[in-house]
Amino acid sequence: MAHTLPRRFGQFDQAACWAACLEWWLRYMNYNRHGHFTIRNQMSIMSHFSGEWNADDTSSGYGTIPPAALRRVVRSDWFQMEDESRTGLDAAFISGKLQRSPVVVGYQKPGVGPHINIIFEYNPGNHRVRSFDPAYGSHQDRYGTDQFDGGYHLVGLNYFQPVTIDGTTGIFTAWWRR
Repeated sequence: MAHTLPRRFGQFDQAACWAACLEWWLRYMNYNRHGHFTIRNQMSIMSHFSGEWNADDTSSGYGTIPPAALRRVVRSDWFQMEDESRTGLDAAFISGKLQRSPVVVGYQKPGVGPHINIIFEYNPGNHRVRSFDPAYGSHQDRYGTDQFDGGYHLVGLNYFQPVTIDGTTGIFTAWWRR
């Protein structure tokens, strides 16, 4: 399936992966679904859903969004998604969901912790997926602050491992419900 990819961009904050991914998803859906969705940036997403994520910047959990809250966000009128927690990702599941839209994936990023990407393409020949990662690549600005570049990468389905947040273990997945 031919599709237009949005420009790559990074999450604006170390804990804004969920909002950056949802911005990317909206942009993809708008480009490829004829303007059905209103594009909103990650700052406006975080602001609109401020009661859903940990906004206490003195907390070690700053920016995190519990699974139940993420479900409420993706099911909202802004995104119109269905979601499911899974123990692993398989070809049939990903291929089927990609017929509707890119798939939001919340998982345990190796060496990092809880993270979110967007899977937008699956290759059945090698069982690898292309995904958008808003924390892929980084640099330090002139003040020595880490800045995320964001980018696309190619990984196997087993790259996405279950994560435990608030006593819930699984791989969070979400896709357009239409």
